[in-house]
Amino acid sequence: SVPNTSELMRVSGATFRQVDHWVRRGWLRDDDTIPLGQGHPRQFPAVEMKVACIMVRLIKAGLTVEAAHTVARGQPRLAPGVLVLLIHEQELLNAAADLTGPSR
Repeated sequence: SVPNTSELMRVSGATFRQVDHWVRRGWLRDDDTIPLGQGHPRQFPAVEMKVACIMVRLIKAGLTVEAAHTVARGQPRLAPGVLVLLIHEQELLNAAADLTGPSR
């Protein structure tokens, strides 16, 4: 089944107000191929779930919503000399372990 707003909120950590605002601004795209009209839950393709998760992480890290949207859509260069690099937590732990050497 296609994830709805509740599932997107649960997975990403976004609030209802954030999701609603992001959809209205075009930063998040619901599945508008299903014409349900007002009062029905929005449904989101899997790629939008990923975009929402990334946006929430970046906003918590201090980026603006606009900048978070830009990066989440695959454009990590925000300005000359400003590149946002996303690292998954497990990759970060592995990199830290590599730097510190074998544990004793």
